[in-house]
Amino acid sequence: MRDHLLTLGRVLQQARRCLAPTGNLFAHSEPEMNGSVRLLLDQIFGRENFREEIIVPRKPLGSRGVLASRHDTIFHFSVGPKFVFNPQTRQLMTDEIATQFIMSDEGGRIFWGVRNGDRVVVGVKLTADERDRLRQVVTNKLCSIRPSIDPTSYRLEIHPVEHPMGESELVVVELVVPNVRASSPYFTGGNEAFVRLDGVKRKLAGPELVEWIVRRMSNS
Repeated sequence: MRDHLLTLGRVLQQARRCLAPTGNLFAHSEPEMNGSVRLLLDQIFGRENFREEIIVPRKPLGSRGVLASRHDTIFHFSVGPKFVFNPQTRQLMTDEIATQFIMSDEGGRIFWGVRNGDRVVVGVKLTADERDRLRQVVTNKLCSIRPSIDPTSYRLEIHPVEHPMGESELVVVELVVPNVRASSPYFTGGNEAFVRLDGVKRKLAGPELVEWIVRRMSNS
């Protein structure tokens, strides 16, 4: 372990040297190394530049009635107080969200016109033609899920938004997604696979997906 920490210390020093004054570093650590890695980061970046500690469970919390005892940790440190952090995000596609709901215990609902953060209804303005196009786009996305789900089990509803000053042109669009208690993986239109593991939906790719398939075949 001593040699590993010496090497890691050199790598972190070089990372600190190369980063801009507004830079950040995210260091991944296994449970056995958390204390040592945190001490190295405190020494190289300064304890005052510690920003957050992110816990990543290795299995779903509380699965099968047992709390997850093993997890990985990601330490976030900055070079200085004027750091810049721009999260890289993208909007989930309809088929991605729908596939996750399919694998859940109760299905779910997708809303357009309701703010994500505080659930405030803001509405969307749709003409009759735009409503027809929306139905077509959503239907095409859902039909791209494999294996296919009965299209009559989905429900797309358009609710008018009431306004205290009178009639409003705004609507809230609601897509109701059924639950399918499936043991097989479901694939989105982008060929992303979702399965149920220990009663929890998970997205699998690459070696994880291959391992899941091999395990299923060996158990059958």
